[in-house]
Amino acid sequence: MIIGPDGRPRIGNTATQRLLGYPPEELAHIPAKDWIHPEDFELVPENLRLVEQDETAQPTFELRMISSSAVVVTAA
Repeated sequence: MIIGPDGRPRIGNTATQRLLGYPPEELAHIPAKDWIHPEDFELVPENLRLVEQDETAQPTFELRMISSSAVVVTAA
């Protein structure tokens, strides 16, 4: 999953869509703050800054997400 500077998914994948339980057209319109666990949300801007500093950077990290059925799931 790639999240844009506006906090919305830019590029998704079927695994993330399955994990969260949203169809792609719906997930594209849901801000990341609505499905990323509040305690993990700061990881997103930190990693966006890394990419802004080096466009070849591909940061990976683990975070918790909240599915459409309100279940907390972990993804890396």
